[in-house]
Amino acid sequence: MFEISAISLDTILAFGGKMLAFLTGLAALIFVHELGHFLAARRCGVIVEKFSIGFGKKIFGTTSGGTEFIVAAIPLGGYVKMKGEELGEKTNEEGSFSAASPQDRLLIAFAGPLFNILFALAIYIFIYMVGVEALSPVIGTVKE
Repeated sequence: MFEISAISLDTILAFGGKMLAFLTGLAALIFVHELGHFLAARRCGVIVEKFSIGFGKKIFGTTSGGTEFIVAAIPLGGYVKMKGEELGEKTNEEGSFSAASPQDRLLIAFAGPLFNILFALAIYIFIYMVGVEALSPVIGTVKE
């Protein structure tokens, strides 16, 4: 039979730390991805109504420049809600996604993955410049 007392506090804290690190890294990836869509939409003249990190119930948010910035309860994704993106919305209004040129729509869609690639490259360059301590493959010595 499984007993809860069999799990030590150190094990629980270690798991909690790893889970926190995972969620922080995931939130950073989501933020960079959605930031790509957001900046491209703004550059193309499309009105961005919402910028959300997470799904579900809103934890907190603020409005700036006509965009509502939200942090939601479930941190497993995010979205950028643009004017004219939904089916049934007016399609010919200026500043709407559906009224943007096909090149602009393609740029907006591609900007998120492009920012993820650039973010990964920046992390790789940073780790390369800082360095990572590694054990050398020398037999006969003990590293403290």
